Formats: sequence, structure tokens, C-alpha cells
Amino acid sequence: MGFGRSISTLVLLTACGSDGAEDTANPGFRVASASPSQGDMDVTTAHSPEFRLSARADSTNCAAENFLLIAIDEDGEVAFEMDYSVFLQDGGNKLILTHSEPFLKGYWYAAMALHTDSPCLSEGGLTLEPFGVEFFVP
Repeated sequence: MGFGRSISTLVLLTACGSDGAEDTANPGFRVASASPSQGDMDVTTAHSPEFRLSARADSTNCAAENFLLIAIDEDGEVAFEMDYSVFLQDGGNKLILTHSEPFLKGYWYAAMALHTDSPCLSEGGLTLEPFGVEFFVP
């Protein structure tokens, strides 16, 4: 399964994908880098997706409902959602989606920052731009 097909499906779910490339010309509040990276094929079952942010996140409004962590089946459809919590580290410059159960092997997963009615904001009040990566757990 190619990772482009399922990201396209996720875009239809209003969660705009990104190729994970750093855009230094954009001064807004965005994901500057992610781990795992877009298309990673050897992610461990215990790896918690991390987003390095371009500014400090406001801890009072960046919550699980601003993000999505899902498994994708071989048809590019949502197989199931993962239970996770959102944690900020490095003074709010790193956001971690810590899942409560290990990833199941043999699935593609998508970790995404969503555009919601109550978005994740920077300390300066900027809205976190939508972002997504997809990775495989062999």
C-alpha cells in the first residue's frame, strides 16, 4: 500500500496532510518536524508520535481533540482509532501523542494535527496549522 493513497483519504476527512518537509518561509504556528517521519516503514510498536512545533504551544488549549491517531487498512480506510493522550515537552515546543496500547503490527498509522473549532494555539495566539504523517509498523 502506498502512503499517498491513505493520506488522500484522510484529507477527505478534513485533516489536511503534509509531506513533513520543513517550510522555513512560513512564520505561522506549524509542525516543523515529526517523528516518525512521513513514510517511515520501520516504526516500533511502542513509538509515540512527536511533533516539533515552530512556537511554544499554549498548554491550556492543546488537547487530544485537536489531534488524531488512527490505523489505516489495506484499502486506505480508517481501520480503528488509537486511544492516546497529548503531552507537551521542551517548554511547549514538542508535542507527544502517547498511546495507551502498543501499535498493532502490520498496519499503517496516521498522526495528525487537525483544524477544529477550538484549535491548538501557540502562546502568541496563532492557530496550529493542519499537519499529518503516515508510517508503517511492520
